[in-house]
Order: sequence, then structure tokens, then C-alpha cells
Amino acid sequence: MEVAVSSISGVAVYGLIPAATLRHYVDGVFPSFAKCARADIAPFGAFHRFREGHDLLIDVPATIRECGFRDGFHHAGHIILTDFPTKVGIPIPGLSETGLGHLLVDHGISKGWLSLHLMDGAVGVLAISEGSSDLIAALAGHLDMTAATFFDTFFEGGLEICLSAVTKNPFLALGGIENLAAGLASAWHTFTIAVDPLTFLGGAMCSAVLGALLGFALSGADGVNLKARASLARAARGAAVGGLFTIKTAFGFGCLLGLAASSLGKALAAHQERDRQILLSVDQDQFDRLLSALSEGDPAFGRYWDDCLPRLWFMDSPHLLPTELKNRLSSDITMFSQELRQLPSDLRTSLLDFLTPATLTR
Repeated sequence: MEVAVSSISGVAVYGLIPAATLRHYVDGVFPSFAKCARADIAPFGAFHRFREGHDLLIDVPATIRECGFRDGFHHAGHIILTDFPTKVGIPIPGLSETGLGHLLVDHGISKGWLSLHLMDGAVGVLAISEGSSDLIAALAGHLDMTAATFFDTFFEGGLEICLSAVTKNPFLALGGIENLAAGLASAWHTFTIAVDPLTFLGGAMCSAVLGALLGFALSGADGVNLKARASLARAARGAAVGGLFTIKTAFGFGCLLGLAASSLGKALAAHQERDRQILLSVDQDQFDRLLSALSEGDPAFGRYWDDCLPRLWFMDSPHLLPTELKNRLSSDITMFSQELRQLPSDLRTSLLDFLTPATLTR
């Protein structure tokens, strides 16, 4: 927690210092390293140091190779002593645009994650060193999960991840990941219980078979597929309950309570759905009484209501066409000539005889 508190306070104080004031102060402390022609070759602007001249792993060795060790030392001193403490910072060695940085930027990684300044480096080193000690202890099984351990791992790691997202500090993010991993390892070593696989699988298998048989026998669903589906669901629940009872009795009872709560929720939802359907339904007797009251109030209402009713007639059972008419009708498409104004009299008579109101019911 001391690392997290000091990190937050240090970043806050560092952020309040004006960038120009900080740059002039550092140049005044190291005036002989304030200028470097081989470093300051990129035009000023956002992340100009990321583009060229400030990579300790690429640019400084190139200066030593081309101009000698003296110029290379001056180049490195300019980057570390006067550029690194500023708010813009310098690119992570090897991850500038002339190195691997352009590949990472092309894949969507912001340039801010590829640059560091003095405060980011200091906070990141503290976070990594503190998180590594917790991770080593947790992996060795020497870090039990308690309330203090929870705050030292999960809470602190989450806080460092959030702070790294704001400041774009990859070292701080790495320290937060170490703390989260230490918390997971500590919880695993603290709460895992040794269970015989045969005992676990045996209890789960027996519960699954019994649940499937009882589900298939007691299922009220119509159809074999629905019964099989219900029995499989009950078998899965039975396997979960039986397996958890072999681990610990409290786990099994907790699973039973969870299943009971789920079944109760489904029953309440079904009851609420029935009530909603009742509210949306209309009683036929009450509707008939309403029509009677409206007809008594206005004698013409009955006629208006009858006019609004649909005039559709449906056959009780499908009727087949007469044989002589069916033989005359073909599945082939026949185009009537333009001179034909009406159907032939014999065909029209047969159709009218077939479509008489006597064959239709309301």
C-alpha cells in the first residue's frame, strides 16, 4: 500500500509542475548536456522524441559507431539527464519509431505507452519490485489470503492498473498485473481442497443418472423430445450437486439453495405472466353486456356494429370440385384472348353451382 500511496501522490505533484518550468530547470542543472545536435534532429511537436534521435538502444550506439565514444556519451547524457526528467519523456529503448515502435503503433498501441519520463520510471520500478515479491511468495504458497492480503494484491493491483491507464505507464501496469496474479495464486493455495477424482466423478455420475431417470419419469411435458430435454437438465443439476457434496457439504447445500431460488424465480415469473395475460384478456360475457348496454342507449348502434363486422365465410370442410369441372381445368397456364369478355356459359354455370351459399357456413 505504501507503493500505491506514494505513486499516486508523486504523480499528482509531478503533474502540477508546468512543463516549461520543469524543462528549463533540468537544462539549468545540466547545462553542458542541454543541447545535442544528433538528438534534436526531429522537428518539435507531439512525441518528436519518439520519432527520431532519442532511442538509447538504437541512436546512441549509432552515434558511438559514427562519431566516437565522446559524442556518444554526450548523446546519452542529453537523453538521460535533460530529456528523461521532462513530462514528455523519452521512448522506451528499442521501442521508438526507428525501432519496433512503428509496428506497435500500427497495431493500435498509443505512443504514450511507448514513452517514459522520470516519474513513470520510478513509480514503475517500485510497483514491479513490490509486486514481484508478493508474486514469488504467493507461488511458493507462503502468502495466505486474508483481508490484508486482499488489499495488498487485488485492491492494490486494480488501483495500479487504473492509474497506469490514466498515465499510460506500462511499468506500473506490469506491477498491477503482478499483484493481481499474486492474489489469484494466494486464493488458489488458500481455498483449494484436495479431492479424489474418482470420488468426485462417482458422486457426480450417480447423481446425474438418478436425476435423469427421475426427470424423465416425473416430467409432465408432452413429447419425447421435451421429456428428454427436461431429464438432461435435471441430470446436469444433479451432477453439480453430487460433485459439490463430495468436495464439501456446505458447497452442496449452497448449490441446492441456489437451485431452489432459481426454481422459485421461474415459478414467480410464470405466475406474473398469467396475471398479465388475465389483465390483457376480455371476458366474453362482460363484452356482450357492454354491447347490450350500448344498443339500449343508441338503437342504431347494433346496425353500426353489424356493418363493422367482417363478412367472411369459411367452409366447414374442404369441398372437391366436381369431376366434370376438374377435368376441364388444367394446370397449364391459359391466356384468354382479348375478345373474350366473359367465361363460357357452361363453365360459368358449373362454377356458380359449386360456389353456392349452401356450401358455405359463417
